[in-house]
Amino acid sequence: MQANPRTQGTRLQMAAGLVIISVLALLPRLAMLQASNFDLVDHFLPWLERIRTQGFWEAIATPFSRYGYTPFYSYTLGLADALFPAGTDGKVVIKSVSILFDYIAAGLMFLVARMRWPQGNTPLLAYAVVLFAPTVLLNSTWWGQSDIVYSSFLLACMAALIAQRPVLAVLAFGVACAIKLQAAWLGPFILLLALRDEIRWWSFALIPLTYIVIAVPSLVAGRSLVEVLTIYLTQAGTQTSFAYQAPNLLMLLDYVAKAHLAWLSKVLVLIAVAASLWFAWRGRLAGPRKLDAETLLVAALVSALLVPSLLPHMHERYFFPADILSIALAVWIPRYWPVAVLIQITSFLAYVSWVFGTWLLAQPVPPVLDWIFTNNLQPVTGLQLAAALINAGLLIGLWRNMETHFRHHAAR
Repeated sequence: MQANPRTQGTRLQMAAGLVIISVLALLPRLAMLQASNFDLVDHFLPWLERIRTQGFWEAIATPFSRYGYTPFYSYTLGLADALFPAGTDGKVVIKSVSILFDYIAAGLMFLVARMRWPQGNTPLLAYAVVLFAPTVLLNSTWWGQSDIVYSSFLLACMAALIAQRPVLAVLAFGVACAIKLQAAWLGPFILLLALRDEIRWWSFALIPLTYIVIAVPSLVAGRSLVEVLTIYLTQAGTQTSFAYQAPNLLMLLDYVAKAHLAWLSKVLVLIAVAASLWFAWRGRLAGPRKLDAETLLVAALVSALLVPSLLPHMHERYFFPADILSIALAVWIPRYWPVAVLIQITSFLAYVSWVFGTWLLAQPVPPVLDWIFTNNLQPVTGLQLAAALINAGLLIGLWRNMETHFRHHAAR
């Protein structure tokens, strides 16, 4: 049976579009490869140098950082370094990992779009939006951070849920959690689905099991099992502020309650846990029928905004899962595009002090402002506060929208 020429032509056009977008998206990434920053100099480049001087197996046998990085990141650095010629600039090696996952995330977004829009160019647009999103470019290629890596698995989790593959979804979520603790922002959403029996409770065993399996190479190399199992506790113990340029309203506590950081942080954690449990319980409003894709995506985005909005010690990058999930929601239901754009804006505003901090400090304060601001990073606080207010408004609006979906779903 011969293939339909029109179908073949459409596939060729789609393939050509993917190639063109991929090449164009590579250009700004190549332009930013040599950009340096404190995290690269103080953390990532020394870790890579340790792999190069000690050898891969000896390097992964000990913790990479007092900040609590899981073994997965050291594997990716070692593998990337092995694939590049000897002596390749360390910044290129480090950033190549994140750039690869930029394309993986874009490919997953393409698949999500194809599930919703099998005809037309929407999948190509979705692919391009991920690759050209400002915070994706800055996070991966300028900064060299790995938030796109675990967020790709969170996106895979959502794609599996939309495709009604719950076990695969939990497995993807488990991999994300084995990469970075911030993947747990989707935890309340996963619990919501479990309370609704859309995810089987036994599948939760896959989450710690995945973590252990991924850690096996480092354990075989000699890394301590206790240390590996307590990495995230170590990470939590290194924080000394309520917020690190994070676009949440807890930043205000650094100005009025810094002396009470120790005990107040514990109270805030309890509040975040209580709010997360309440969020998960609200899913029962939707009745016994399985949630449709739009409701799933709205609830997942609420979860990704809720947790970093309430927890202390958040960094500017910790809303990155919301950046990606908001794009997925907008791809599925285009009327949500303003939400995706606003979340990109708030995340970008949070990045300003880190991405442009050195440049800002080198500029003189305008005379009209020198009676208020003692240096050029002070105005950034205003941008951070504006971003925090927008995020708070989005969280409230999306929560109300989610509950409306739940009630409509139950009434069907």
